[in-house]
Amino acid sequence: MLSNGSRKKKIRAPRKVMDFEKSWAVLAAAIREIENKNAYELSFEELYRKSYNLVLRKYGKQLYESVKLLIGDYLLGLKDHLNKEYDLTNDNKLDYLKDIKDKWEDHILAMRMISDVLMYLDRVYAKENHLPLIYDVGINLFRDNLIKFNSNTIGNQLNMLIMDEITSNRNGLIIDIFLIKSIINMFESLIEDEKNIELGENYYLKYFEPFYLNKTFEYYEKQSNEILDLQNGTIYLKMINELIINEENKSILYLPNITYPKLIKLIDEILISSKIDQVMKFNNEGLKNWILNEKYDDLNLLYKLLSRVDYFDGFKLQINEIILEEGSSLESNDIVETIPGDGNNKNNKNSSKKATTSQALLWIEKIIKLKDKYDLILKSLNNDLNLQKTIENSFVEFLNKNSKLSEYLSLFIDDLIKKSGNKSEEEIEIILNKSIIIFRFIKDKDLFEKYYKNHLAKRLLKNSNDLERVVIAKIKNEIGSSFTSKLEGMFRDINLSKEVSKKFNSKIFEINVLTKTFWPIQPTTNNEEIILPQQLESLKRKFNDYYLNLYNGRNLNWSFNFGSIDIRIKFDKKIHELNMSIYCGIIVLLFEENDELTFSQIETLTQIPKSDLIRSLQSIAVAPRTRILTKKPMSKDIKPNDLFKFNNSFSSPMTKVKILTVANKIENDSERNKTMEKIDEDRKFELDAAIVRIMKSRKTLRHNELIVETVKQITRFKPSPQFIKKRIEALLEREYLQRDKDDRGIYHYLA
Repeated sequence: MLSNGSRKKKIRAPRKVMDFEKSWAVLAAAIREIENKNAYELSFEELYRKSYNLVLRKYGKQLYESVKLLIGDYLLGLKDHLNKEYDLTNDNKLDYLKDIKDKWEDHILAMRMISDVLMYLDRVYAKENHLPLIYDVGINLFRDNLIKFNSNTIGNQLNMLIMDEITSNRNGLIIDIFLIKSIINMFESLIEDEKNIELGENYYLKYFEPFYLNKTFEYYEKQSNEILDLQNGTIYLKMINELIINEENKSILYLPNITYPKLIKLIDEILISSKIDQVMKFNNEGLKNWILNEKYDDLNLLYKLLSRVDYFDGFKLQINEIILEEGSSLESNDIVETIPGDGNNKNNKNSSKKATTSQALLWIEKIIKLKDKYDLILKSLNNDLNLQKTIENSFVEFLNKNSKLSEYLSLFIDDLIKKSGNKSEEEIEIILNKSIIIFRFIKDKDLFEKYYKNHLAKRLLKNSNDLERVVIAKIKNEIGSSFTSKLEGMFRDINLSKEVSKKFNSKIFEINVLTKTFWPIQPTTNNEEIILPQQLESLKRKFNDYYLNLYNGRNLNWSFNFGSIDIRIKFDKKIHELNMSIYCGIIVLLFEENDELTFSQIETLTQIPKSDLIRSLQSIAVAPRTRILTKKPMSKDIKPNDLFKFNNSFSSPMTKVKILTVANKIENDSERNKTMEKIDEDRKFELDAAIVRIMKSRKTLRHNELIVETVKQITRFKPSPQFIKKRIEALLEREYLQRDKDDRGIYHYLA
């Protein structure tokens, strides 16, 4: 057994000393051949082995630096060649771009081949020393020794040439898109910071993109200003839309994804955001012209352009002004009518103005047409919900400037229902739906309720139809049952009255028993008791006894001004059956015992209120087709000493004649003041109740908080902060609330 010291040792042959210069000369020659596109005779296996051995023998650094220097010199030579070959003042700019593209592509191919040869150098030396790979070295040298050499001379030339081509393309010329795209791709490949490649900064982003965007700004600023100088909004919209479409379609072919959104944002800012307000204000084909003349295509294009920049502030302001102007124009043109002065009437003035029912109806019709127009406009605006809100708010603003809005709309619906027999169900449904939209715009819906109840009451007492319930259902759907509860109560009264009349069993008498809280009817007071003819007085007493016996504990108050009567009269030529108001009937029956009576005498004998008496006499003594009485002197005005006689010579082609009472058209100032006084009283109660409810729940609130909460709870009208403050003061006086001892802006609820 051999000892450890006597073991056999391995003897290795000594390594040959490698000559770097000799091996490098072979590699350098091969690299030159590759760069000159003569690589087909080279043995890449042999070249790889030489590179491998040099790195293995610790010549990695020397090899790396030598390769870098060799490629750098080659690229400097290319740079000198390009500078000598091309005079860019001549028509060889396109050739210059193509040559750059070709040299770049050749260089990329060469660097791939060189990288294959020097693969071991990359793997061992470059990576271990955190240096760029040979391929990246070649790319960086192309950047530094060719493109950016001498303060980016060639790079700046390329930027200008590419921009010239793009501008030519924008102006309608055909260019080599592939060439432009290739150069831009080259720029993207030239990384600016090889130590932070992941940051993504490259020559394109650092040099070309800012230059491109700046030149684009200059181009489109000039283009847009030239179009703007034409002072024609329609032309501006169409031309910039065409510019945008062309730019989008063309630029996407050569621009990187990172720049495309920046470009779109830039041209949108130049062509739309910065100038569209000015364009919309043009007198010639601006927003006002497009709206007034219903140019839906222009409006649709405007919307599309505004949507690109999400800028509608200017549009909203202008459309609001236009709607307010149109609304004011309707009001000034259609609501008022000049009434000629009467020399004998000191109350009339030549310049006096008064709205008539026909004008009120016409105004609502025009409002509906105006709303129809803006519905079509909204459709051209893609039914944008924000713009819909703007349009509706504008309607609310101008409509509520007219204090008669509620009355006019109620009159319009009243007229529609009365004349519903002349329209199809579909027509009525459409008009009703549009009327409800106007109703939606009314701020003080309690005022509309007041007028609507008055008109509804008259219709229900004369004749009820299914359309009435349709209207109530639509209003209920719009604002809720709390608003329509009293209106629905009126319908219940009519149905119950039919049952009562049926039980009373009188062939000549039909009664409506109405709940006072539902109906807007003021019963006749004791000091204004109507004097009825004996026949009517007898019926009244009979029903009074019957009803009070049937419903013990109830009271009946009679209102004759809403009733009607049928009277059969034998005239000289024919017997006629006349249907008229009870007031008219009372007057006519006076002439059974009187040959002639003055106005004052009739007033004394009937105790009919003066205003109602005048209207009744105008119906039966002045209206041309229903002159049951004659009047001296004959005029529309009724005066105390006017003399009335029964007209035996009255005739009509119809046996049955309906005499319509001359109706009050529109409330006069005095009547309107009384209506508003009643409304204000009702509002006080509603506000007081709301404030007490809030404070009972919250116990303590600051003044501003109570104002806000109260406004939220009130839906039937829009109370002003001043009005709410007055009601708070009233509740403080009545000790429902109490101010805080230390802070007068805080209220406490008192149980």
